[in-house]
Amino acid sequence: MKKSLFLLILLLIMFTATLNAAPVKSVVILKSVFSLLQESLLMMFVFFLFSKSKTFQNVFGDNATPLDYVKTIILFTIIGIYGTTLGIPVVGAISNIRDTAPFVAGFIGGPVVGIITGLLAGLHRFLLGGFTQFPCSLATLLAGVIAGIASRSFKKSQSYWLAITVAVCLELFHMILILLLSKPYSQSIELVKEIMLPMVLGNAIGIFIFVYILRNVVKKEQ
Repeated sequence: MKKSLFLLILLLIMFTATLNAAPVKSVVILKSVFSLLQESLLMMFVFFLFSKSKTFQNVFGDNATPLDYVKTIILFTIIGIYGTTLGIPVVGAISNIRDTAPFVAGFIGGPVVGIITGLLAGLHRFLLGGFTQFPCSLATLLAGVIAGIASRSFKKSQSYWLAITVAVCLELFHMILILLLSKPYSQSIELVKEIMLPMVLGNAIGIFIFVYILRNVVKKEQ
């Protein structure tokens, strides 16, 4: 818990310094941060309701039926699409917290659930087009893949540090993918300057709340 808070504070300091050095209006970025945090809270409220269901208990407890997995994939795919749809248009792209959905799906459901959720949410993003369609779609798929791989370790530890570290690293890699794969390069730089802070913080805080809810649910069951 303390390590996770330290990580969030460190990120705030680092990205605030980057923000001050960047030729982008701070007020615009702060508005994006607060907008994405509101969306993140709504996503986590949906997860809170889901955590009360028998489907969640089966999936997280590795006792799920195929129908349980299908329900979980559908729910988090919808959440991922919601994250894209209510994203903020920025420099010809979308600032969003879509990746939170495959992160959570992968952590609780394992590789198959994470990969399929990431693939479907990423496909929706790809179909929307734009000059970042490929790197952003790829990042969403990778979120599900990596979270799924880390699922076994996460279920044992339910660690804030593990979950937030994975989420932050993936979002930073998301920014790198945009810079490497999106053209024109000058537009990619301007985009990353404006969306990096909101998306990293939005996804990280969403994952933080997810772990908090999860730990409380498991504690009550025990």
